[in-house]
Amino acid sequence: MDTPGYTERTACAVDLPKILLVDDEGDILRSLRRLLRKQFEITTTTLPEEALQHLAEEEYAILLSDQRMPTMEGTELMAKAREVSPDTVRIILTGYADINAAMDAINRGNVYRFLQKPWNDADLLATLCRAVDHFVLVQENKRLYGLTEAQNEKLKAFNRSMQAKVVERTRQVTQLNEELSNTLRETMRVLARMAEIHSPVLGNHAQRVARLSIEVGKQMGFSDEELYQLGVAAMLHDIGKIGMKPGLFRKHYSVLSAEERAILVTHAVTGAALVRMIPNLGEAALFIRHHHERFEGKGFPDRLFGRKIPLGARIIAAVNVYDNALNNRITFSHATPAKARQYVQDCAPRELDPEVVAVLVTILCEEDHEPKQEEFDIEVDIRDLQPGMVLSKNVHNIQGTLVLPRETKISEIQLFRLLKHHQTTPVEGIYVYRS
Repeated sequence: MDTPGYTERTACAVDLPKILLVDDEGDILRSLRRLLRKQFEITTTTLPEEALQHLAEEEYAILLSDQRMPTMEGTELMAKAREVSPDTVRIILTGYADINAAMDAINRGNVYRFLQKPWNDADLLATLCRAVDHFVLVQENKRLYGLTEAQNEKLKAFNRSMQAKVVERTRQVTQLNEELSNTLRETMRVLARMAEIHSPVLGNHAQRVARLSIEVGKQMGFSDEELYQLGVAAMLHDIGKIGMKPGLFRKHYSVLSAEERAILVTHAVTGAALVRMIPNLGEAALFIRHHHERFEGKGFPDRLFGRKIPLGARIIAAVNVYDNALNNRITFSHATPAKARQYVQDCAPRELDPEVVAVLVTILCEEDHEPKQEEFDIEVDIRDLQPGMVLSKNVHNIQGTLVLPRETKISEIQLFRLLKHHQTTPVEGIYVYRS
C-alpha cells in the first residue's frame, strides 16, 4: 500500500527539464519515472495539495496529473496550478473518455493536452518533448517582451534620434502578440485533429472543409466576423465525435444498428455544445449543430428545412459532402473532382441548398483549371493501406525518421512490417496514388 502524500524526487547532475508527476497510484508514478528518468528531472507526489506546494516553491516545465484522484480531480488541480504557476505546461492523463472534463480542463486550467491511459510510450514522450518546447518558447517570449519594454523606456528617455530602435522593438512586440493570438486557432486545430482520430475521414478533412467553406462564404458576401465563425465551425464540425468509439466510424452507415445510428447522430449536438462553451463562438456552434440538416427537412438534429437552416451550416454541409465524395476511403482510387462535383449537384435540392451548391461548383471549376496534387494522391489511414498501393510521398514516423520512400509499391511483408512499426513508433501522413 502506498503511503498517503508520498513525495519523491530524482536527483539530477545535469540541467534537465523539471516535470512534476501527480497520481494517487504509486504504481503509475513508478512506471512514469522509469519511462522519463533519462529525459527529465522528476518530482512525484500522490497528493494534489503537495503538488501545488511544489509549484509555489519551484519552477516546473510540465505538470502531468491523473484526472480522477480522491481529494481533488485533475481539472481542479489544473485550474489552481494555473494560478500558482501559469507558465507550467499542464497535461492531464486519464483512464476514461470524458468530453466535459476535457473542455473543463481546457477552459479552466488552459490544459495543453488531454491524454488517455494506457499511454503509448512513444506518444507520451513526443507529447512531453513538444510541451517542453512550448514552455521554453513562452519563457523566451516573456524574456523578449520584458527586454523590449525596458529598452523602450530607455529609448523614450534617451534621445529622439533613437526612434528607429523604438519602432523595431515595437514591431517585435507586435509579432509576439500576434503569435499569442494564434493560440486559440492552434487549439481549434488540436480539437479538430482529436475528432479526425476518431472518424473515418482522412487526416486533413477538417482543414480542407474549412478552407473551401471560407471561399464559398466570401462569394456569398460574408463579413470578416462571419467568415471567422464559419471557419471555426468548419474546422470543428466533427468535434462531437471525440467521445465515441473509433470503430463506429469505420462501418458503413447502412450496416449500423439502430442503437449505433442513434449514437452517431448525436455528434452535431455534442459538438455544438462543446464549442458554445468557448466565449464568442455562439454562431459557430449554431453552424455545427445544423450542418447535417437536409434542405428537404429530413436531416438532424432539428429537421430544419430550406432557408431556416443557417447559411453557414448549409455551406459546411455542401463542402462536407464534396470532400467525402472525393476522399471516400472505399472508392477513392476511382474518385475524381468531376465525379465529386456531379455527386454534390445530384444532392441538390433534396439534401443541399441549390444556391450554395452552384457557388461551390463554380469555385471548384475555377480551381480545376490547373491539376492539383490531391487529384493524383490521397492520404489514407494505415488501417486502410493495402498491398499493391503505391506511395506518392515519403512515409516518416513521429520522430521524423524515414520509414518508406515514395514510389514504394506496398507488398504484404512491407505492410506487416509497417503495422508493427506503427505499434511502437506511430507513422504519419501516408499518401498513395489514387490508381
